[in-house]
Amino acid sequence: MSIRTTNNGARGGFFAVALALVIARAAPAAGAPATPPTPGSEDKPLPPVIEQAIVEKEKQVVAARREAIGLLEAYLRDSAHSREQAEALYKLAELYWEDSKASYL
Repeated sequence: MSIRTTNNGARGGFFAVALALVIARAAPAAGAPATPPTPGSEDKPLPPVIEQAIVEKEKQVVAARREAIGLLEAYLRDSAHSREQAEALYKLAELYWEDSKASYL
């Protein structure tokens, strides 16, 4: 059995590393399950420290998502006919959807 590998040069490696870093940063916040509110919890406000921590985390997620969108757009612009094009387009569409969902909510 043989395994065929190709060397796409620095761009392919850069893309893989950049995408992995962005996904690793954004994955915990994007994939966190939403817990339903418990009875009476909507009446109690969160402490300011926790609210500030949530706001900061949301800013980090938005920044990571925007960075990922920029990297993927640049990658697709520079190497339009690469083997990873379909995967890059799919991930870019997911990031656009997440960004739109966050803006809407």
